[in-house]
Amino acid sequence: MFINRLEIKGFGKLTDRTFNLVKGINIVFGSNEAGKTTLQWFIKGMLYGLKNSRQLKSGALPPLRRFEPWSGGQYGGAMEYTLDDGSTYRVERDFKRGTVCLYDSNFKDVTFSFGTGRDKMPLFAEKQLGLDEAAFERTVLIRQSEIRLDDAGTGILAERLANVSSTGTEDISFSRAEKALTDALKNNVGTGRTT
Repeated sequence: MFINRLEIKGFGKLTDRTFNLVKGINIVFGSNEAGKTTLQWFIKGMLYGLKNSRQLKSGALPPLRRFEPWSGGQYGGAMEYTLDDGSTYRVERDFKRGTVCLYDSNFKDVTFSFGTGRDKMPLFAEKQLGLDEAAFERTVLIRQSEIRLDDAGTGILAERLANVSSTGTEDISFSRAEKALTDALKNNVGTGRTT
């Protein structure tokens, strides 16, 4: 899946903002409190909604209340994305009203063709991405405070970025390395049947 476009009507400090993204790596940067994490939460919210539970034990507001627009007005927006099979969708959410609509590339409303959860909200992201919300948070939604790199981790990250920049994809370099290891095993150890 890749995200084509984000349209934010109102979400935290972000109001009337549109982000057109390209397939591949998109880098979002800015100073502290510029709205980078808010943008990340917007994407999560568009896919899975926002929880409105009581105040958390840490004293923090639940996400639904924490990202209410600072300037008032509409609370929501839209996101257009394309799945790996080439199908394109547009999801629109109004967080204040608790509504969501999912449209296919022909603008046909397909919101409830994916089943619903306990909260009566459609489970389209779970079906389309193959990830529930918890798995999405653990694998895709990595927050800045959760990134801890020691010297070894920094080296690995630098190598992966170098692979991507020189070949266009990490898989190409990985495939070459895997083939070289397989060939070395055959030449130095023998076949899979010999020891």
